[in-house]
Amino acid sequence: MSKQMVLPSISFIVARSYPGNIIGCENRLPWRLRSDLKRFRALTTGHAIIMGRRTFESIGRILPDRTNIILSRLGHRANDVNYLSQEDENLIWASGREAALFAADIFSIIRGKEDFFIIGGEEIFAAFEDLVNRVYLTLVFGNVEGDARFDMKFDPKLWRTKEEDDIPQGEHDEFPSRFVVYERRERRYRQEFLSSFYTDQMARQEWLAKALEENSPKIRKYAEQHQEALAL
Repeated sequence: MSKQMVLPSISFIVARSYPGNIIGCENRLPWRLRSDLKRFRALTTGHAIIMGRRTFESIGRILPDRTNIILSRLGHRANDVNYLSQEDENLIWASGREAALFAADIFSIIRGKEDFFIIGGEEIFAAFEDLVNRVYLTLVFGNVEGDARFDMKFDPKLWRTKEEDDIPQGEHDEFPSRFVVYERRERRYRQEFLSSFYTDQMARQEWLAKALEENSPKIRKYAEQHQEALAL
């Protein structure tokens, strides 16, 4: 019987207001928190990150030292915007959830990473909520207005608190905050994908060939260059 491979785990990283659960206003963060941005960079560097097109446009650049996977119905056509250069190897466009997952899995496996991150916005979090295993959540203690929310609840029966730290308002922080790490008690393994992700060499090659045909030339080229890492 062929051994099955567990795909990389999915983590959310998000900051929301308390009260209100606001995460954005007119496609921008409704606060200034340098301490949270530093933590975000430390946690996500070296990993694949998935975001929506509007979140990417609000950031305005490719985040360095990370594989930026942009989930957009426009697909690669969004690269018509000048700063969204299709030639950058750290930028991948995905037209649907499964394509985004495939890209994140490929880059995570190649780099030996056990997880990748969903970073927003509201619709993107909702699209992956059934699969997430860990949530890095910053609670921003301030009354702010906004048009995007993150209302996910963390029932203690379903989630355990792995870490919790109160962060005082620093010189470059607009509000005090609290950083909490939640972990799902019963891990989601994405079993629906495992049947085609065997470590048996022939089955693995057949899966990889078929999957690469259906995804972007950039992912295909990168995967072909790292066949050894993918043939686990």
